[in-house]
Amino acid sequence: MGYELEESEECWRNMDEFLQGLISEHRNKGTTSSSSTMIDHLLSLQESQPEYYTDQIIKGFPQTIFTAGTDTSSVILEWAMSNFLNHPDVLKKARAEFDDEIGQKRLVDETDLHKLPYLQSIISETL
Repeated sequence: MGYELEESEECWRNMDEFLQGLISEHRNKGTTSSSSTMIDHLLSLQESQPEYYTDQIIKGFPQTIFTAGTDTSSVILEWAMSNFLNHPDVLKKARAEFDDEIGQKRLVDETDLHKLPYLQSIISETL
């Protein structure tokens, strides 16, 4: 049992070192308007919100994706919400589409989805 634990800890250390190297590499090359990787985007968020987007938080996103943990869905949802907060114009447009097509007096139903192409696009891009 102890041997497996040591292997697991070594695996996590290796992944942590790899991801830190990846972050450093992206940080050193700088961001451009054509930067489109998740790491580039997170590093740009780190510039404006360093207290939240620490290297540890940034490493957490790909770690979750690599390991396909049970909380993958919640991480994707968190990522989508983060993007909404950083792009209020997109949130406003999605909200307007939702209010126009569904309204505020009931919950959305699966049969409503065809009426929400903008929201469908957001979901597709997030996944």
